[in-house]
Amino acid sequence: MSEVGALSRPRRAPYAELVEQNGDCLTLLSKQTRKKVRLEGIAAVIWELCDGNNTFDQIAELFAQAYPDSTEVEDDIKALIEDLQSQKLLLLDGGESSLEYQGGVVRKLTPTVELQWHLEQIRQFLFAILRVPDLDGLDSDLEALLGDNALKAAKESDADSASHSDSTVIPYSGALKSPSMAAVMNNAIVELKNMLPEVEAPMEMSGNAIYLRGSHMGWHSNHSRTDGRVYCSWAESADSNFFRYEDPLTGEIVTEWEEPGWNIKSFTIPPPNARFWHCIGAGSLRLSIGFRYNLPETKEPTEAPD
Repeated sequence: MSEVGALSRPRRAPYAELVEQNGDCLTLLSKQTRKKVRLEGIAAVIWELCDGNNTFDQIAELFAQAYPDSTEVEDDIKALIEDLQSQKLLLLDGGESSLEYQGGVVRKLTPTVELQWHLEQIRQFLFAILRVPDLDGLDSDLEALLGDNALKAAKESDADSASHSDSTVIPYSGALKSPSMAAVMNNAIVELKNMLPEVEAPMEMSGNAIYLRGSHMGWHSNHSRTDGRVYCSWAESADSNFFRYEDPLTGEIVTEWEEPGWNIKSFTIPPPNARFWHCIGAGSLRLSIGFRYNLPETKEPTEAPD
């Protein structure tokens, strides 16, 4: 969950719907959790104030003026905003950052039964028709290949995309051109979009490959285009495959280990002034089924006349 900072500009999540208003009481539906939440009192007022224009400091100051005798207003407001965010009702855009996080740098999603069924059909088809070598492990040190020095080198070269030439990866996009598999892929996309109701643009395939044990994708930022990404990855074993990224706001290096079976993650590729550096390490067999989509156009703020 994103942290509430002084310059954070909380805003109502596009997938949170106001379904009923009774006086000062609001009933909201989060299309992500499919749960209704009733807001009263200060929580309802905060919801109204979180329009993306007010910073956390500004919201806290309004309540400090309303409750001058309270010494814990700021902490209380912060806790309420974080609670609304955890219930998928509010988003934090990271203060002055130009990123659209949609509630976090990288979102982990739990696949539905229907989505797992379609993904499994794709996996079984690919593993049946492609020659996937049963290697015990490549002679590669993933931590050395994807550590701090590798990230520094990628930044020095401003790596847009990562080449597979130094790794053992099997691309497979052409294998899914048959009508039957295209239909399965379309069904998977429908399920993904049901899980991500805020995504209105069409999804197209991107980043599709089978990673052999010990292979990797080096650090890169994909800064040549701005879009949303969703990756469905299948891991052969636990705590062996990982998605690693640098948080653009804090500079922290985050390593997310994939669980056996299907893992779903979503993130956005930001504009060039805020690169999102990320890489992949595969200590076990790994299948990646990726999608990308166009982000909504954002309007530049207009300057006030002199």
